[in-house]
Amino acid sequence: MNWWSPVQNGKIVLGSYKNIRIKYKYKLVNKKPQFVSVSNYDSYLTGINLEVDWLHKGGKASFSKKNSTKDTANITVDGVYVLGVIIAGHSIGFKWNGSWKRSLTLKKLKK
Repeated sequence: MNWWSPVQNGKIVLGSYKNIRIKYKYKLVNKKPQFVSVSNYDSYLTGINLEVDWLHKGGKASFSKKNSTKDTANITVDGVYVLGVIIAGHSIGFKWNGSWKRSLTLKKLKK
């Protein structure tokens, strides 16, 4: 999942895409897709973000119903924005916590 989302903290605004990568499993129940699990969370920034970086800290998912039971995964990833550099996983510079939220809905299979 990726989307255009400028990074902003106070007067600092930088153009960027936010990206979330996950691994998921689903099953068919009465011919309707249903999430079984979401794992291997990763998140990162791309785009024109030369001065700011994102240090991924973790992720979680909950499931909800849009069209059928457990057909939507509500994903939240947490991390730290760094205005500076990250060396060996340690940030040097100004930093602030962040949280991104996205949903992924499975579509019913067409006949």
